[in-house]
Amino acid sequence: MRSTAKYVLTLVILSSLVACGGSGGGDSGAEKPPSPFENFTSALAISHLDSIPCSDFKLKTSSFTPPDFVKQCWTLTVPEDYSDPKNGKMIKLAVARANSINSSKKGAIAFLQGGPGGSVITDLWFYGESPIRDENDIYFVDQRGTGYSSPALYCEFESSNDETNITVCKSKFENRGIDLNQFNSKNNALDFIVLRKKLEAIGELKDKWTLAGISYGTRLAITILREEDRLIKQGFQTESGIKAMVLDGIFPIQVNGLYDDPWVNYENLKRIIEVCNRSPLVCDSNTLKSQIQSQIIQLSQEDHEYYLSLLLDFTAYERTEEKQFRYTIPAFAKLPISEVKELIERSKSAQDEETDIPDDFIGMLLTVYCSEEYGFPAYYKQMNPERVNWPREVQQVFDIGFQADYTALMCKIWDVKKADEEEALAVKNDSVPVLITQGANDYKTPLAWGYLIKKDFANSRVIIDDTLDHVVLFSEDGDCIKQNIKTFVGDPSKLNDLDVTCVNNRTFIYKD
Repeated sequence: MRSTAKYVLTLVILSSLVACGGSGGGDSGAEKPPSPFENFTSALAISHLDSIPCSDFKLKTSSFTPPDFVKQCWTLTVPEDYSDPKNGKMIKLAVARANSINSSKKGAIAFLQGGPGGSVITDLWFYGESPIRDENDIYFVDQRGTGYSSPALYCEFESSNDETNITVCKSKFENRGIDLNQFNSKNNALDFIVLRKKLEAIGELKDKWTLAGISYGTRLAITILREEDRLIKQGFQTESGIKAMVLDGIFPIQVNGLYDDPWVNYENLKRIIEVCNRSPLVCDSNTLKSQIQSQIIQLSQEDHEYYLSLLLDFTAYERTEEKQFRYTIPAFAKLPISEVKELIERSKSAQDEETDIPDDFIGMLLTVYCSEEYGFPAYYKQMNPERVNWPREVQQVFDIGFQADYTALMCKIWDVKKADEEEALAVKNDSVPVLITQGANDYKTPLAWGYLIKKDFANSRVIIDDTLDHVVLFSEDGDCIKQNIKTFVGDPSKLNDLDVTCVNNRTFIYKD
């Protein structure tokens, strides 16, 4: 995604927050529009947090069955539009609390799911063993437009450039009176601030909480920090409610999730060749380049984006597991084109599968991408140096971007208003401790993005595990880096004292 130039953010109070519907011109008798301060005050006053049985969360024909570690659920009712909170339109967010493992808990964490459009409560069982739960309650929220929150912006397809699918889905929401323009990162962030204040009001929170975000959730965490600072500037509060932040698989607010993809692709190619060169028993970089070029030449243009997705998806594998169709990059590059095409068809079929309980809400994804990405310039304007090391056929594929499904066509049909300029400005902070964690094989959010964000936060640190991929917090083989996250969450002042010896001793190579 796009978002920030590197300077201290001076918040722009946009016309969408203060617009009053008149034609201007100095009518001294015109009613003064409410200020952002008044709007948020009103929004907070009409919002309410209601305790409910967790089984009352319903999605399609399914009800939520909470895992044992979830003992409390709420619905948070908030305005659909924070710039006009009194218009009567409210939405509900699903909130679940996972109790700390130890009875003597030290704090609380707000978990920010990835996506945009990902649901966390539908897959909550997955998060039960996280070490950050040892001494912290964790608040899981299905963000607006997702999961058990209402409305849930679920479309009956995963990703498609088919005009009919997109038009039908958008009309379905509009016919229900849903204003898609309000399902964005800024309102998402304000939801979490309201939730924090409501939890404080009922005694659930007695101190600041830590934000733990993964993927898009890291961008949301930075947006929450920005909005907290905005409320301080407006005099609504005297300090931020954020104790610390864990940003895992960083998605910088200044990066454009659509137009910066070629940058990401060439960062991935650089990584692939780096690992190839350190794996001489199974890989030769010149041979590998020729094999990838040959496969691309033998594929039709319409299959190139699927090939690119498939290739990068294999980045994290050190050994081939053919039964599960997981290949190392060298093994995949050796496959005959017939087998590559078969894998591509399997990949296409998997994308079209529906589940009884959806956990991916493309309506929310489209709204965020088409308002906050489409139309904003790419952050990285230079051509990545790795590009010149590859033949023209490879360049043509890697130049198209990994997010090829989310195109100008989709955004033209979805037709939501462009986000305010503040959504394309970097956020800087000198005080909040920030731990940035990454896997070196993360093909979605490359290492360059972690270091990009580090410059924005004076009190920050990047820790990289060379063997892991996207989102290390829940990786099966990430005990070392998870322990560092746990230590940091327990005491953010130890940020620069974390012992990363075990992380530094881990090196990734191809083994077959």
